[in-house]
Amino acid sequence: MKSAARLASKRAWQIAALLLALSAATAEAQPKAASAERVLADAKAHAVAEHKTIFLTFQASWCEPCHQLESFLRQPEMSAIFEKYFVFATLNIGEEGGQHPELESPGAEVLLLKWGGASGDVVAVPYIVMLNEKAQPIINSNRPVHGKQGSDSIGYPASQQEIYWFLVMLKKSAPAMTEEESRTIAARLKELAEDQADSARN
Repeated sequence: MKSAARLASKRAWQIAALLLALSAATAEAQPKAASAERVLADAKAHAVAEHKTIFLTFQASWCEPCHQLESFLRQPEMSAIFEKYFVFATLNIGEEGGQHPELESPGAEVLLLKWGGASGDVVAVPYIVMLNEKAQPIINSNRPVHGKQGSDSIGYPASQQEIYWFLVMLKKSAPAMTEEESRTIAARLKELAEDQADSARN
């Protein structure tokens, strides 16, 4: 009986050790997000080769406005305009306390702070920074507010003031963008904002 008990205990420990090893192997096998340094290096290489501006977005998987911005930029009519002038890059932040810590971009929070993406303890996403071919900031989504010290990040541009600042960002970072293209972008953002307002009322 004692021998059988020892054997069962030994097998239990072997199974536990095997499960632990498999768990560790699975965790190591999970793809990790590219570092901020790598993402910027890749974006810079494309920007230099294509003579375009880098459209960098700090985002999070749990952020609904981030998904709205991504969806807007992917719409065929919009992507046809934006891809003429911009190389897109994204960095994920705030993922470590959420459901997808593997999406966290190492080094992203350092750049976010460096480029004005946090006010005290408040971090607003999406946060957009336009960069030149050398990955140097041109303008960001912090909108100056009259009578207020500091500025507010527009996030996903939905209000009239936010859309206006988004257009300012585009004009400063992509001066070759035509007035017609700017009007098309503004009209689509306003249309989406109206649709969202209608849905909220119904």
